[in-house]
Amino acid sequence: MKNKIVIDRDELQSGFLTPPVNQGQMVDVSYACTEDYILERTEDRSDRTLEIVAYHYPADGSEDNGIEPWQAVPKLGRRAGLVELR
Repeated sequence: MKNKIVIDRDELQSGFLTPPVNQGQMVDVSYACTEDYILERTEDRSDRTLEIVAYHYPADGSEDNGIEPWQAVPKLGRRAGLVELR
């Protein structure tokens, strides 16, 4: 089993926000960010599972270390790994 990326809650630059296209779904996908990662939280309400995955910021410079998930799904870079949020 690979090690998880451990992130303290105080490293989050905002709470998890759900883009309009993902709102009201059985599987809720929301996003937050830290200085190093964009975090994607997937919560399946049918089986009550929760998974948080960290992604690097896109390498093309399209994101300037800020995301706007209240408007649209953010562009994600390379997957970094599963997250343990403390």
